[in-house]
Amino acid sequence: MTPSLPWHLRNINISSYVRSLGVIFDSALSFAKHIDYIIKSCNCYISNIGRIQQFLSKKACEKLAVALVTSRLDYCNSLLNGLSQTHMLRLQRVQNTATRLICCIKKFEHISTSLQSLHWLPVVFRPRFKLLCIVFQSLRGVGPLYLQELICPYRPTHSLRSESKNLLYVPACRTATYGNRLFTVETAVLWNDLPQEVRDAENLSSFKRLLKTHFFICAFSQNCRSECS
Repeated sequence: MTPSLPWHLRNINISSYVRSLGVIFDSALSFAKHIDYIIKSCNCYISNIGRIQQFLSKKACEKLAVALVTSRLDYCNSLLNGLSQTHMLRLQRVQNTATRLICCIKKFEHISTSLQSLHWLPVVFRPRFKLLCIVFQSLRGVGPLYLQELICPYRPTHSLRSESKNLLYVPACRTATYGNRLFTVETAVLWNDLPQEVRDAENLSSFKRLLKTHFFICAFSQNCRSECS
């Protein structure tokens, strides 16, 4: 006979999602609900900025967009790295709308040139930028201790040329869907894909500059422009 639950647990309703520190986690960790919330919030602010745009300079309009829109796209965005292209494109459309508002360009005009003029990385690269900065700091002993323990430099069993390339060990994962999104796997793959001159940067400011330049080249090359349109 199955024991009955205590009285104070009988009326607990199971929720399909929960909010923690402003991030909405759903049962499948798809972050679909969270992305819906981001888009709704950003579109509301873009609409409000649009109402007073005629009274603002381009610089003031850009500052408002960064404070009210970009900040929401970037908040805890490291959790969104590795999501499906469909989700990332929805967020990219929000950034495109903000860019069109600032630069006063029409709906169907190409967006890449305007993003470059604002020095904005496309949405898909922004979580990667944040994760890699965390890795760089952790490797230098500056990041949180619990993250430093998760990052393991690559040490070959034999003396190999790759030993001096400042690579990370990529642990094996059982599932491709969720395993590849593990912090230990995700950050190691991203780090190892960087050019060595970026990995060997002397300090954080130099690393950020080199990393952003590298991502700009990747983002606005002919093969990647479709992600920003």
